[in-house]
Amino acid sequence: MIYLAKGWWICLACIPGMILAQQHSPFKELRYDEQYALLANDSSHHTRYARFKYGSIKNAPFSIGGEARVQYFKVKNEDWGETPESTDGYFLSRFLLHANFNAAKKARIFTQIQGGRADWKKVISPIEQNLLDLHQAFVDYKLGNSPSIKVLLRLGRQELLYGSQRLISVREGLNYRQSFDGLRLIALRKERTVDLFYTHFVQVYPGTFNDRSTGNIRLWGLYVVNKSIAGIHNLDFYYLGFFKRDVVFQNAFGQELRHSLGSRMWNVSNKFSYDVEAVIQIGTFADKQIFAGTVSAHVTHKMMNVWLDPEIGLKSEIISGDTQIADQTVGTFNSLFPRGGYFGLAARFGPRNLMDIHPSLTVTISQTISTTIDYDVFWRYASNDGLYTTPGEIIYPGKPGSTIFIGDQLGWKLTVTPGIFVKFTLEAKWFHTGKFIQQAGPGKDILYAMAQMQLKF
Repeated sequence: MIYLAKGWWICLACIPGMILAQQHSPFKELRYDEQYALLANDSSHHTRYARFKYGSIKNAPFSIGGEARVQYFKVKNEDWGETPESTDGYFLSRFLLHANFNAAKKARIFTQIQGGRADWKKVISPIEQNLLDLHQAFVDYKLGNSPSIKVLLRLGRQELLYGSQRLISVREGLNYRQSFDGLRLIALRKERTVDLFYTHFVQVYPGTFNDRSTGNIRLWGLYVVNKSIAGIHNLDFYYLGFFKRDVVFQNAFGQELRHSLGSRMWNVSNKFSYDVEAVIQIGTFADKQIFAGTVSAHVTHKMMNVWLDPEIGLKSEIISGDTQIADQTVGTFNSLFPRGGYFGLAARFGPRNLMDIHPSLTVTISQTISTTIDYDVFWRYASNDGLYTTPGEIIYPGKPGSTIFIGDQLGWKLTVTPGIFVKFTLEAKWFHTGKFIQQAGPGKDILYAMAQMQLKF
């Protein structure tokens, strides 16, 4: 509790100074993509914050940054009554601290440490409490001197994020972001980015500075982004390879080699945005063949010049499951490394063997305050197949003829952003269990409430 109290007071003490420094650029989700050379060249940025943020050692520029996040959860019937409750709720706190050093014109070093802690929680996983570890450490080297194309070779431990984060993400929603050890070759030219990579997943272990990767879980692939295409706006296409040594499906156990081929059309604008994606998966699992897939769509429309600037959204996904358990084909989709809390706080399952429809309404109360109401309905794709966690573990197995209705979820979220450095969030979710969960376990409705404060610099 001493640790927690100190964390809150440190966060609160930082707020006034951060709110005053609003002229700086917004932070990016991948902190290694941020650029701070402006702080050295523009006299208007020569503030105490700028001098702390950016400097140089023997004409070699460096910058530092970080984040502190504290969350309080109050849960009723966590995991539909399967998990012991913390009667007074619980806290999750997380911090990240990074340094970026441009060692030469063509080389830079990026390092980041991460720590997470859980207080008052009865059941704690390694991704909820891992006090201190090396999260990222890589070297970038610029290849060639062409002014029209930039080519980077990146080697080391790093975060990966592609597209809408449906398959590869940083898992920002969790108390511990994920990373990979590996090699990337990145080419950028005008409106096109080509990213070729080979990595091993970094497994989180309790303790300090002991997270490590092995060859048991591997990810490789090619991701291409094309922007400003006439009639389409933006188009991604990709290949992802995945290997895992020990995998458990409902009626099988073994080694998995899976190949994902996907495409994504998307555009973001002030008025109308869309994101449509389709993926086909093939490969082998134990002695079976894999054939799976998913289709998703997310559209939003913001009504301009209307009171509170309402934005209406609609998401829908169809994610395959195994329709015939006894045959030699595996139809269960593998979501690989998707974003954390994929369907929200209360929906504790992941994007496998699933269908959902998810409308939402967001209104802007002021420049710093917005609120969202959303409703999500879930079904299993195949009654024979089970319900899975986001990492792919079975929660409840399916059986022939069982109902496919999982349940529905009603949510509310309030976001207050006084400036780019500070963000406050209040969120509540109510999950009403359907017949499948009621028949498979305790089947109690879940009520989640969360308060969050996040600071970045």
